[in-house]
Amino acid sequence: MDKLKDYQILIVGVVFSLSILLCVYIALQTLSRNGIDVTGSAEEIIKSDRAVWKIEVTTQEPTKVEAFNKLKKHIDLVQKYLIEQGIKPEEIEALNTNSYPVYKLDLKTGRNTNEVEYYVFSQIYQITSNNIDKIKELSINAEALLSKGIDVKSFPPNYFYSKLDELKPQLLQAATKNAKVRAEAMLSNTGNKVGAIQSAKSGVFQITQVDSTEVSNYGIHDTSSIDKKVTAVVQAKFKIK
Repeated sequence: MDKLKDYQILIVGVVFSLSILLCVYIALQTLSRNGIDVTGSAEEIIKSDRAVWKIEVTTQEPTKVEAFNKLKKHIDLVQKYLIEQGIKPEEIEALNTNSYPVYKLDLKTGRNTNEVEYYVFSQIYQITSNNIDKIKELSINAEALLSKGIDVKSFPPNYFYSKLDELKPQLLQAATKNAKVRAEAMLSNTGNKVGAIQSAKSGVFQITQVDSTEVSNYGIHDTSSIDKKVTAVVQAKFKIK
């Protein structure tokens, strides 16, 4: 009875071992026939070399003429201030001007009347510069203009990297090499080696803040930070030999 039990255990063990070997064999045959698919990635930290900053100057006066003249005066003061801070005149661009009347409120009905209380004029300026640190400093300290009696609104700067098109091919090449390294690691215990690349497809680039782990299927292009991380992904297929 004990011998029969031992035989049964032996048979189960042999069948189990054979099934494992069969699975490995099938997997290796599949790999040999279809190749191996891997995803490689590469990243690089870059520093923006161009900044775009917008500010809006606003005035309000009882008449259109007064509001316009005050706006013109304040614009001259803003331009003078920017140039004194190291911004070049050609880096300052005037964008759209806006104006509208504000009507008096009827305190009894709570509705606006047809009588104009004052006029609002505003002008948006865009400053584009390679002096990244200066733009950051000016955007943070925009209240210096408020102390001069100028109503100014500072928008968050956008930071860009002008050599991105030159960097992308380098990252794709590095990501492809990384894919091969990963394929070699996957096959290291199989007795097979990585052969020639059969196909490669690049994913979208992710341009994020340095410490960000955010990923999007449509790609990310962060413009809020000066230092950025550019990540490239390549899906590659290698022959197995």
